[in-house]
Formats: sequence, structure tokens, C-alpha cells
Amino acid sequence: MNFEDKTILVYDQGLYPFVAEKLAESFGRVLYFAEYRRAFPSSKDWQIGSGLIGVERIDNPWDYYDEIDLWIFPDVYHGPLQEWLRGQGKRVWGSGRAEELELNRWSTRQKIIAAGLPVPEATRVIGLSALRELLVEEEDLYVKVSRWRGDFETFHHVNYGITKTWIDGLEHQLGPVGATVEIVVESPTHDPEDTVVEVGYDGFQVGGVYPAVAAFGYERKDASYLGQVREYDLFPKPMLRVNEAFAKYFGDAACNFSNEIRIGEDQEPYLIDPCLRCGSPPSESYIEIYENWDEIFWEGSEGRLAEPIPKARYMAQIVLHSEHVVKDWLPIFYPKRLGPWVKIHNKCVVDGQVWSAPGGFREFGSVVAHGDSVSKTIDLVIDRAKEIQALDLEMDEASLEEALDAAKTGEGVGIDW
Repeated sequence: MNFEDKTILVYDQGLYPFVAEKLAESFGRVLYFAEYRRAFPSSKDWQIGSGLIGVERIDNPWDYYDEIDLWIFPDVYHGPLQEWLRGQGKRVWGSGRAEELELNRWSTRQKIIAAGLPVPEATRVIGLSALRELLVEEEDLYVKVSRWRGDFETFHHVNYGITKTWIDGLEHQLGPVGATVEIVVESPTHDPEDTVVEVGYDGFQVGGVYPAVAAFGYERKDASYLGQVREYDLFPKPMLRVNEAFAKYFGDAACNFSNEIRIGEDQEPYLIDPCLRCGSPPSESYIEIYENWDEIFWEGSEGRLAEPIPKARYMAQIVLHSEHVVKDWLPIFYPKRLGPWVKIHNKCVVDGQVWSAPGGFREFGSVVAHGDSVSKTIDLVIDRAKEIQALDLEMDEASLEEALDAAKTGEGVGIDW
């Protein structure tokens, strides 16, 4: 299908300008919006998404309401808006109300149980005082917050001596909200002596239906990702078990979807975290490994699943970090030929210079590659990463070998690589 006469809007929150850049290759008009309005708006927030090739950064989506043929939401937190748009007959790609599967951890835990899947032991606590009381007595637990992913990421509690400083800092950070925040505290999924791997499905779904060709892979937290594409019915059985049991909870949503599954020697799959958006990693990788995202988004918005057309079997990704970008603008330098392979968060381009706007976190993007040999794909992404220049730039190329080791370990617990 030719999409040159179609206008789309990527309704983002700053993390996914590369989705708009990719779709500008085929859609006639690509609009990009990331919210900037607040009591004291900042020009920094408005600048995100500006200057991108083939992309129009707009101030207000509602000025273009009648012109937009397809609304794309690569992130969560806009479920009610998506639901309303669908009610108006608009084409929408996004998780809708199904976003609660990611945002409401305790409720999702009950759904996982109802689906007949194993879950680790867990406790729900309200407030940091209750959390502190629990952690004083226990060791080796995982602390997760519901909904407010900006408050903190999953924290591994080893013992209270180590954790005390973290809780003290969190109390200062959250202030009075710390007394009301919902927290889920989970036990490890397996005995530490068991062989355990963490692997995940990475791609999309439409109304609980997965494509016949899909991807799964191994992430090294905040460092790298290594994945492969294959026929879905040849996926490892533990992964298929999780995906099929969980499918009924998507409703009629068509959206990007990833998950994290931990598997031990007993081959019991524990669904740790469902991700109802463009996960980061691996969306930076898979946005390039399929050549027909335009068709996938367009058909999916109408409830029809378009099969992806892969360009290669393997994909690799190295995450880029800089302490500078936490609070200050970061200029990023790389050869123009690497443009499609460098995915920047909070991106804008001013007078030909690529920038990442400060967003309060060190991760500012990734370098990606794909190929038909896993070793050559790893070598290629490392070579590309070496050409990136930025202040305080940090990356962990060696973590890709760790991901490959994890894939080899996974073969021993039923995850054929």
C-alpha cells in the first residue's frame, strides 16, 4: 500500500522521536507532538522533535484533528485519550486502557495468577515506612513501584544495611507522597543455585494476536540488547505459554509489546514485567529490522494484523549514557551515514547539529545494527558505537558478549537460540 497521501501523528513524551523519523520514510506527512505545557513551560520541552528530516514538530494536535489519518502512541499514560479517539472513529495505534497491565503491578499480578502462570511470592505495601519495616527483616527481594516509573526503577534489595541509604534518599525525594505510594516487593523467582535466564518477547500484538514472524531477545539492563527474528510457532515453549496465556488481557488494543520472563532449570516461566509500549531497549533495534512498520501501524489501527517483513535475523543494540545530559543539553556527533542506526531520546536538530535535551536521566540513546550472523552483527554495532562522540559518553560494549552468554545459557532451559 502507498501511504504518500496519509498524514499521521506520533503523540509522544520525548523518548521516541525515532519512530516519527522512521515513518517519515513512507508516510506523506508526519506530525510529532510531545507535551510541553505546564504552569511554567520550558523551551527545552517544546524543542524536542524539531528539526527532524520529514517530521513536523507541532504545538497542538487539535489544530490538525481533521487532517490526521492515524494517531500513533509509542508510550503509555494516554489510554483514556486513545479510547476517546477510537470512539470518534479515528485510527489509533496504542495500548489504550490495556496500559494498566504495565502500570498497575498488583492488579496485573492477579491477572497472571488467573491466567495459570507461575508468580514469585510478593507483598503489597503502602508507603515507605511500611517498606522499610519489611526490608529490615528480609534479604534478597525486588522492590517495584506501581504507575510512577519516574519515582524509581526496580531495586534489588540485598540487605537493609545496603538499602537503608536508598530508602533515606527516596523519602527525601518523594516527600509526603512517600506515605501513599504503592509498592510491590517480590521474592526471587528461582533458587540462586538454579540456572536462571531472563528473556523476552519483543514486537507487537493486535487484539491479543501475535504475528507469525516475531522477535525475542536478551537485555543487559541499561547496557545492551541482543535479539533474533524467527517464526512465532518455533518460539521456545515457555515463551509461547506466557504470551498465549496473557493475550486475553489486551482487549482490542493494537500496540507495541515486550515482556520480561525469567526461566530456571524447571523451565517454569515467570512473567516479570509486561511492557505495553516501545520498550527501550529493544524498540530502537526492531524499528529497523522490519521494513513495513507503516503497514503494521496502519492495519493494526483497524484491528487487522499485518505480518512484519524482516530484513535480517539478528539485531544488536548498545545503550549510550552521559552524566552531562541529566541536567544539560548534550550535542552528539557521528557521521551522517550512521543516521538510521543512531536512535536518540529527547532529540532535536538545530542548524544541522543533533542534540539530546536534558531529561533527568543518563541514558540518551542507542546504536543499533542487524545482520544474518550474530557475531558479525555484534561486531558491526560495536564498530558503529565507536564512532559516536559526546561529552561524558559511556557505553558497555562487553555487555553484548554477556547477552550472548545468556542466550547460550538459555539453551539449557529450553530457550533455543
